[in-house]
Amino acid sequence: MRALLVPVLVLLGVASVTGGCGGGSSSSTDTKTQPPPLSVASPTPTPSSSRSPRPWVRSACPLVSPSAIASAMGTRKPKSMEMKLSHSPNFHTCRYQIGSGQWVQVDVGTSKASTTAEQTVQLSIGKYTGSLEKVTGLGDAALYTSGSDVNKDEILAVARLEGTEMRTVAINAFFNGHSKDGLIKIARIVLREI
Repeated sequence: MRALLVPVLVLLGVASVTGGCGGGSSSSTDTKTQPPPLSVASPTPTPSSSRSPRPWVRSACPLVSPSAIASAMGTRKPKSMEMKLSHSPNFHTCRYQIGSGQWVQVDVGTSKASTTAEQTVQLSIGKYTGSLEKVTGLGDAALYTSGSDVNKDEILAVARLEGTEMRTVAINAFFNGHSKDGLIKIARIVLREI
């Protein structure tokens, strides 16, 4: 299976990775399926710029154990593999292969903040089709897309500002199309570590 487009790569200013992620745009003329702009829908997050930045992440796989992935997704323990999808030393990917065609991928990036957390998640998830939901209580901003009938890829994008650094987590799952709660559990584990 081809690697998916990793939305965070664009935010970190590195070359994009191509793949089958459905194409199209999340914008639609049907306003019933689109959330209001985050600037309207989001309560003001706790000022995270007062948090002291932690050291930059050096690897993604140690952040979440295969057992934690299995527990969050309600499946057997997957095999994990660190992947290099970017030339940036500040971006890391871990793929957890659960079965044939079933996987979870955790992408973690650290960069100097050039946008707000809300803008970061909007930019990183904006190219995907399917429903788009704001997730509260996760980082400074988080969005989830469930994919479409054709492309069951689900994505949860989370951004958190620490000082002048943006910590970005994108969790892609090609599982069963209904794994939002599991992805949120995985994101909480990653956020505790970064």
